Amino acid sequence: MQGERPRANTRAMVASLELTRRTFLGRSLQAAGALAALPALAYAPCALASPSEALLAFGPSELPILEAVAATFVPAGGAFATGAADVDLARRVDALVAAQGPDVVRGVRGALWVVELASPLLAGRVTRFRSLPPPERTRCLAALMESRLALARDVFAGLRQLCLFSFYSQDASWAATGYDGPWVRRTVGAA
Repeated sequence: MQGERPRANTRAMVASLELTRRTFLGRSLQAAGALAALPALAYAPCALASPSEALLAFGPSELPILEAVAATFVPAGGAFATGAADVDLARRVDALVAAQGPDVVRGVRGALWVVELASPLLAGRVTRFRSLPPPERTRCLAALMESRLALARDVFAGLRQLCLFSFYSQDASWAATGYDGPWVRRTVGAA
């Protein structure tokens, strides 16, 4: 009898993990779908909160995680001179995510905590993501991308897509890529 009690607890714990994983994957897919359906945001001005204003989607403990993730995906002096910090990318992502609704907000918040706590473990580090130097952060995100766990790969892909979409939709990034802006604005402004 005693041998069956731990086995039953283990089954219940595994069942709860599967449900949580399934829920998180569903929310990740919702977030990816919402982002894929928003190309019009590239032409709309982003309601960017100033640093003194409250965050719209994330808490104060999540902003440093998001800033670290954004700076890793879009480093200043990387592919372009302009980086995540130059365009306050974390605040832009916050505004974009907040506009998508509570399910997307919960999914992205969960993804940020996966990066903060689990990605260093996948890369063989026992610390928080935001406390690592930039090269180590890059290794942590690469560990998520290359993980055997679909959840880890989904977290990587979702956050990368979110950061890059938010960065490239801003006027400040256009000059670095050689893009002179949408034709609609240019023709409307010329008339």
